[in-house]
Amino acid sequence: MGKLLRILQTDDDEGLRPMISPPSADDVGLRGLGAMPAVISSPDGSKVASASGGLVPRIAAPVSTLPPAEYAPVQAGSVTDMPSDSTGNKIGPPASRLDSANAKLTGDMSQHPGVNNFAEHHHVLGTIAKIGDVLGSILAPNIAVNVPGSTLNFRQKIGQDQQEVGAATEQQKEQADTQESQARAQAITNPPVKPPTNEFELWHQQHPQGTVEDYNKLKEGDWEIVPNLEGPNHEPVLREKASGLMKVGTLPAGVAAKQDVTDPFKLWQKHHPTGTFDDYQKANGAGKRSAHINYDGGIPVSVTGEDNSVFDVNDPNLPSQYKALVDSANRAHAQRIREERDNKPEPGSLQLQEDATGHPILFNSKTGVTQPAPDGMQPKGTFAKTVKPVEDAQQYAQTYLASPMHTGSGDEALMEKFFELAKPSTGFRMSQPQQQMLKDSQSWMGSVEAKGHHALTGTWFSDDQRKQIVDTMNALAQSKRASAGAPSGQPPAAPQAGGSDWFSKHGGKAMQ
Repeated sequence: MGKLLRILQTDDDEGLRPMISPPSADDVGLRGLGAMPAVISSPDGSKVASASGGLVPRIAAPVSTLPPAEYAPVQAGSVTDMPSDSTGNKIGPPASRLDSANAKLTGDMSQHPGVNNFAEHHHVLGTIAKIGDVLGSILAPNIAVNVPGSTLNFRQKIGQDQQEVGAATEQQKEQADTQESQARAQAITNPPVKPPTNEFELWHQQHPQGTVEDYNKLKEGDWEIVPNLEGPNHEPVLREKASGLMKVGTLPAGVAAKQDVTDPFKLWQKHHPTGTFDDYQKANGAGKRSAHINYDGGIPVSVTGEDNSVFDVNDPNLPSQYKALVDSANRAHAQRIREERDNKPEPGSLQLQEDATGHPILFNSKTGVTQPAPDGMQPKGTFAKTVKPVEDAQQYAQTYLASPMHTGSGDEALMEKFFELAKPSTGFRMSQPQQQMLKDSQSWMGSVEAKGHHALTGTWFSDDQRKQIVDTMNALAQSKRASAGAPSGQPPAAPQAGGSDWFSKHGGKAMQ
């Protein structure tokens, strides 16, 4: 007498689960597994009859009753709670153990229990073996789990693989935590270098061992007067002996102000009365004398260049770099002639005055009649008030640009002259490129880069920046002279906003 076995498929995802029903009256008298009528449900619910007239069970390969997710291998580097460094990158040691564990789990899962492989090649005996595997799993699991090829033995192997994956993952997380702690400690011990934001930080970056006391001593160090140089108001130029930094100082007590000397060679001659121009060039390291106008009875007749070449002011081959200098001299001479010919009007004659709106008019003091003044006529002194400051600013800019020596105080004076030219006046309005140049140069003076440049070289501008400022001043002077009715020259054009000029690329914050 045997028991009637019914193997029912209860879940497609979990495979076949063996179930034993109580024996019925039909079971009496049946002997042997071969004579036992077994009702086997195939995966599709059909029943297959044997050749001997009985029912031969066709059993699908048993599938583990564990949830499928437990068989999923853990990929190396996919742990979501793995610590990260300061940049957000996952930190972890070489994952050789985890890789090996995952590879073994994947390989074992790709196989099947031995009893299933046997059943694929031996239909009848395999079915019997699978029934025995099911019975062993139910009746004697402790024995079946140690039988190679059994379903329980296969599940045990998969479980061991999963435990190894979990242990390797935990070890990798611990090692990653250790590396993260070490990285944080390293960042605290050796913090990244920050860019300097002020003059002291720039100096300290160049002198890592220096202290604040060292820096203060340097700032208040031993200064000496630089010969042959003076500030815009005739102040002495001082140089710090240790660093070479130069600045404009103050006149010592009891020392009178020096005479206004703008030619560097003449300034040098004041201290070296017997010196020649060759001596001056040797003393200043191959420096060149700036171009200057030669006068005859107050009339400009020629211009001497930096290389001592002489050109007539009316020479059609006059080099372009001297035309602005000649034009300025001619305008100054014309102004003097106008002032000499400007005599006081006789009683009752017309006098040039301004009306309430500032426009020039002709006024008859005897009759009281007024009439508009001819174009180009202005009250006496108008030219001196409007054009003379323009010429002075332009003359300083051109002389300073041609000078072989540039200083921080000279650059500051150049900016002051720039601001004077930019002041609004009647009939004058700055163009957008000129406004942009003024704004950019203002911003540059207050930038960290400019302060660092000043700390290292003693000047505020490079040669290119200085030339751009002077070119813009020439354009402003030309516009102001035109608005005042004075003859205009052809100075270099101002750089266009947004072009290749240096300031538009290196502007700093606005100067306070």
